[in-house]
Amino acid sequence: VEKSVQDTVIEYLEYHKEMIKPATLKRDKSALNQLMNFIGYTKPVEELSYKDIEGKNGLIHHLRNKKCTDEGINTTLRHIRPYFNWLYEKEKIIPEPIKFKLLPVGMKLYHYFSESETNQVYHYINENIDSFFLRCYHFYNNTGMRPTEPFIGELVGDWYLISGEDRKNGIPMQMQLNEELKSILLEMQSFRDTKLHCKDANVRVVDILERNIMRIVRALEFTGKRLTLYSFRHSYAIRRITITGSIHDVMREMGHSNTQTTMRYLRFPEQRRLDDFPSLKQYIENRQNMQKSGSMVTKSMVTEYSNLP
Repeated sequence: VEKSVQDTVIEYLEYHKEMIKPATLKRDKSALNQLMNFIGYTKPVEELSYKDIEGKNGLIHHLRNKKCTDEGINTTLRHIRPYFNWLYEKEKIIPEPIKFKLLPVGMKLYHYFSESETNQVYHYINENIDSFFLRCYHFYNNTGMRPTEPFIGELVGDWYLISGEDRKNGIPMQMQLNEELKSILLEMQSFRDTKLHCKDANVRVVDILERNIMRIVRALEFTGKRLTLYSFRHSYAIRRITITGSIHDVMREMGHSNTQTTMRYLRFPEQRRLDDFPSLKQYIENRQNMQKSGSMVTKSMVTEYSNLP
């Protein structure tokens, strides 16, 4: 029986939903809808090919004409690729695999809240919004957790634990919280519990927090970078990597699977970190002094040994 693209997309999402997180499923649906809107819902699935993606008038060309960024297009392609693999490897509906390349994009710097911007956010909330949101953003800013993570773990004594199967990279979280952060965490989870009647309470609460911070950013007229709820995580990482001076410690705290991801935070020059985080001055200056001392010792040793007979 000849199947349309829409028929197989419905089957694929039904098959895939048990193996992925709701947020990932949502992005899968969005990407596949973009594909079907472009090639047609009724197109026979056997007629699919790489040309539908990379061709002269393929999906990539179509999305670029709609002013989508190459980074955004790659996000769509990453969620289409598993569907094509499923058609060939699992269902064996298409005769050969459909392969395509992602667009080459340069590495982008993380967008973070500076200390000044964070203080402005806190002040704005105090003046205009329920202080509950201030406490939530304070929690993210001081833990570096991903937006959903305060709602998927368990507090055991002073330790907040998240199983590896519930985290993005499959790496468990073990974070010690002080009394203030524990209190805020329980308050956030209680707020989540008021949304249990929703289809996905965790996603619903994160959406509320995300929309609020974006409204605040617009109201404060921050320009030059796109700040979101996730930006608090980047702020935390920059502070921690400056304070500890240890890639591996921060990698474990952030739950990164490799040091390359963590090292991107070192791409911010020390002077920029000093400008945006004045409280880090002592750590940056101490490290600079240590580097100067090490350089002077090395230079002295070279001079000494060069004078030996």
